[in-house]
Amino acid sequence: MLKDLLFPNLALEEWKIDINLADEAKGLPTKRPANWIKNLHAELGVKYSCGGYLENRQYLLSYQEPQNCIHIGMDFIVPANTQVVLPKIAKVMMTEFDTDSKGGWGTRIIVRIAGNYRKPIYACFAHLSSSLVSVGTVYPSGTVLGKIGNRKSNGGWFPHLHVHCMRDYEPWSDAYQPDSWDLQSRFPDPEIVFNNG
Repeated sequence: MLKDLLFPNLALEEWKIDINLADEAKGLPTKRPANWIKNLHAELGVKYSCGGYLENRQYLLSYQEPQNCIHIGMDFIVPANTQVVLPKIAKVMMTEFDTDSKGGWGTRIIVRIAGNYRKPIYACFAHLSSSLVSVGTVYPSGTVLGKIGNRKSNGGWFPHLHVHCMRDYEPWSDAYQPDSWDLQSRFPDPEIVFNNG
């Protein structure tokens, strides 16, 4: 599973897989998501959770246009300062710190993944506190990319890692897109990409 590749130190811990944050949050106040996520984890008897690929998060996103609420990646809810490991050999295409503290990326890293793909596939890792890799360098799997950021350093979010994959190099693409017939082909499931190819 991708969680085990990204967080090998947490592989033996209890996780909730394929969590749907939009469904879990219905009826809950969204002002303090860190609190209800902590309570949800306690209720489920887990420390960490992941999921969210192609999830409609209209309920959670008061700042987003209603038509742009499909989440194109996966979220891995782990504590701030948790190390994030590169799951596959990849070339770093971009590192950036987004200063938007109300829904921005924090530090994000975009890589071109090595593998047997018809055309290159890119991956975005976001909401980090900083980058430990350099643009233009090819890194082996297992390289530490950075650490999960806290609310002050990760774009104003609860601590988590956002990962999405792209068939085309679209560094400007937002994590939320309008629903369309080609979303899955443009932004393939990270779980499948990193476990195949």
